[in-house]
Amino acid sequence: MEHAEDKSIKRHNLIFFILLAVGGGTIFKAMYLREVFYYPWNEYFSLTNTQSGMLMSWLGFVGIISGAVSGIIVDRFKNPKSILTIAYLTMAALAIWQSFRPSYQAMFIIVGFMSLVGNGLFLVSMTKIARLLASDNEQGRYFGFLESGRGIAGTVLTLCAVAIVGLHGSRAVSIGIILRFDAAIYIILGFTSYYLFPKGVSAIENAAPKKMSDLISLLKSVKLWLAAFIISCVIFVYQGGAYLVPYLSDAYGMTPDQTAVIGMIRAYFLAFIISPFAGLLADKIGSSLKVMASFFILGALITASFIFIPHDSRFLILLITLVLLLGALTFGMRGIMYAQVNGIRIPKVFTGTAMGILICIGFSPEAYVHLIFGYLLDTYKEFAYTLMFATIAVVLFAGALCSGLLYRINKKV
Repeated sequence: MEHAEDKSIKRHNLIFFILLAVGGGTIFKAMYLREVFYYPWNEYFSLTNTQSGMLMSWLGFVGIISGAVSGIIVDRFKNPKSILTIAYLTMAALAIWQSFRPSYQAMFIIVGFMSLVGNGLFLVSMTKIARLLASDNEQGRYFGFLESGRGIAGTVLTLCAVAIVGLHGSRAVSIGIILRFDAAIYIILGFTSYYLFPKGVSAIENAAPKKMSDLISLLKSVKLWLAAFIISCVIFVYQGGAYLVPYLSDAYGMTPDQTAVIGMIRAYFLAFIISPFAGLLADKIGSSLKVMASFFILGALITASFIFIPHDSRFLILLITLVLLLGALTFGMRGIMYAQVNGIRIPKVFTGTAMGILICIGFSPEAYVHLIFGYLLDTYKEFAYTLMFATIAVVLFAGALCSGLLYRINKKV
């Protein structure tokens, strides 16, 4: 009887985990719709390029701050499902409001709250729940499959948005329809998640009392800050990797259509496959940090090689192979970068606070990578790529050193 009950609980948890992955891949789509439909988005809201850029900078700034704040808020709630449902329904309301073409000033309010809800409350809740759902020896695979599921769900919703644009004559008008469509998805996810939320998660969450001394010890933990820096290295490389596709065009003369195919393979196909593989590998080896250190070193060697490969079409196949391999390593690290939280022995009652700090520090490169690399491209033209690759290689080596150091510290404890 108990065996049948355990199987039922595991099945319930799996269904909810899939739902969590779907939510994680879709809740950001309304917020980042501009990235897919840049000109229609600007036209729909009557924005200039400068105004549009200001809104996205504001979104990134709020996102960095919201991570730390949201971590504390999430830990204060006895049941994470409340935060999850609030996040979905709030995002739906904001998407509906935005679909009615509010003023430029109102857009700052909407975008700011979208970032607070998505990059803060939801992301912290999602990573916390994933950690609580997985056992200690399943952290790698859970986070790996979560990243893969998010990618698949996000791709499906993006394809739906493209289909909506294709069905309407005006691409700009389609933006409002897409926002309302996204809002409907969020509402469904909000109520479904509330009713399907696993009971066991709340029991784990509240199994131990929260002590202020434990929180202070957490904030003083060198291991936590090392973990945050490791994540920031991953995100730096992920953001910097976006410039590899235009590099193929600028340095090797590939057409926009050809580079678009490479970009799609790198951004979607590799993410679906490599993240779960990295998670399973981390669980098999018994350490996500050992896997990440290896990936960091391989990535650094590949990136450094870009500097020395001649700009000759004869080397194009080699370069494409290395670009895709670096993309695979990056997505592998993204898939398991949160799994290291279990290794540094963060008390589960403070998982939200820890995840908030990791997100706040870890995702900070989003605020400056494109500014730095954009300046380099404007100033140094093609030579800028050499500077970019050198910078990314150094960051990868730093990530490898920190991963190795954190692994050694964990082994001593």
